[in-house]
Amino acid sequence: MKILIISQYFWPENFKINDVVLGLKERGHHVSVLTAKPNYPDGNFSKGYGFLKTNYEKWNGISIYRTPIIRRGNGSSFRLVCNFFSFMIMASFRVMFIKGEFDKIFVYEPSPVLVGIPAIVAKYKFKAPIYFWVQDLWPESISAAGGFKNKWIIWFVDKITRRIYHSCKKILVQSKRFIPYIKNQGIHEDKLVYHPN
Repeated sequence: MKILIISQYFWPENFKINDVVLGLKERGHHVSVLTAKPNYPDGNFSKGYGFLKTNYEKWNGISIYRTPIIRRGNGSSFRLVCNFFSFMIMASFRVMFIKGEFDKIFVYEPSPVLVGIPAIVAKYKFKAPIYFWVQDLWPESISAAGGFKNKWIIWFVDKITRRIYHSCKKILVQSKRFIPYIKNQGIHEDKLVYHPN
């Protein structure tokens, strides 16, 4: 099976998706990754990477397509918003230059949910279903943890989140406590799969 993984974070950044990708490859799947230039957690590009440097590489036989991104910098709210939106926009364009065919699109979403937008672009380009692994609830994460109180921003993010979820074939949740919240966003329980880390 040919699988396109979409994640804002990937090796050399230390996230669970690295193990998932290696595990899929070990099981005989052909895996490619669309991700950003690594800049987590210190806010600077990792050695050997830059805004326009290292757009494609191989890691353990896995093709990695990297997109330019605005660095996290000092981690301020403004920098994070720029970081999140730059990946959403640039990765959506990058999808158009990935050649080949894919049977499935797997999205890793620790944060932000905007990683689902390039996945939707990929869905239509490759005519492949999306499997979306939710690690963080949106807009809950920006209203509770992020401290945003503006009801219009929360409403807007909720609308984007619902649109992304509705575009997916399956939504994997790392906690059973996520299920009622996502169901309240209009997603049928049959679409939800408990898939812990």
